[in-house]
Amino acid sequence: MKKIIVIAFLSLFFTDLYAQEATNFITVGTDSIFYRMKGNGTPVLFLSGGPGGSPESLQPIVDHVSLQYKTVLMHQRGTGLSANNKIDPQSMNINQYTSDIDQILDKENLKETYIVGHSWGAMLALDYMVKNPSRVRGLVLIGAPGYSLQFTQSMNNEIFSRMTASEMDSLQLYFKQLGSVQDGALKEEFQSKIGEMTLSKQFYNPSLLPEIMKYGSINMKINGLIMGDLKKRNWDLGNDLKELTNPVVVINGEYDPIKKEFVLALKDVIKNTEIHFLKECGHYVWIEQPKEVLEIMDDFLSKH
Repeated sequence: MKKIIVIAFLSLFFTDLYAQEATNFITVGTDSIFYRMKGNGTPVLFLSGGPGGSPESLQPIVDHVSLQYKTVLMHQRGTGLSANNKIDPQSMNINQYTSDIDQILDKENLKETYIVGHSWGAMLALDYMVKNPSRVRGLVLIGAPGYSLQFTQSMNNEIFSRMTASEMDSLQLYFKQLGSVQDGALKEEFQSKIGEMTLSKQFYNPSLLPEIMKYGSINMKINGLIMGDLKKRNWDLGNDLKELTNPVVVINGEYDPIKKEFVLALKDVIKNTEIHFLKECGHYVWIEQPKEVLEIMDDFLSKH
């Protein structure tokens, strides 16, 4: 009898443990948008970068935050478990992405939510906050590019300036081959090589590149469609953000190819903003300086 009681207790314990993590989805037309939930407490939504990057790249932060909060890791359209979505301009645009966030929060009955966004995810978080300020408890922006598209050319120039002459020759060759081949597998191969070369220049310590590459390369078709949509809209939230008082914390690396001027401009337009520049790290701060990133996040989430 004692053995049966112990087994029953362990069964209940592990059932409760695993019940804290669940995968769910919303249906939008013929599309399914997946998300993974873990933990309990105040909700924190995570938005990965790219556009078209892997949601799992943020898993190390999600695992830490889920110890005290309810985390929601969104698999944005065309990524992760949502990869079966149709990839076209009607599906891949910022209004559709913010609508997806709304529907996920509605389904889970989440009223006020923190949003953590990296790079493109930071841009999406800002856009969502402008459209739905009452639903946002606060933002954690990591590798933030700013509130407009002004950063894009200077970021590309900085990445290219970090390359050797031979690396630039290889990069130009890959772009040329990418434009001429029709085979899907070859296209993916060239895209992966381009992604690896450019990503390596976004690290202070390039030896840590495998820590982001293990999650896969960015889907360049999604990337092109979303960036094209933003350019078409002349995406700029400067005036809209001046009206908001939601608390925001920005965590960027000193070696990030995004210039500080675009990051600091966020403080000019969002009243309640604090900015941290971490030494010896680039665009992927949680990989190069995890302890500092988690300490800043813990402090921000607890005091707000």
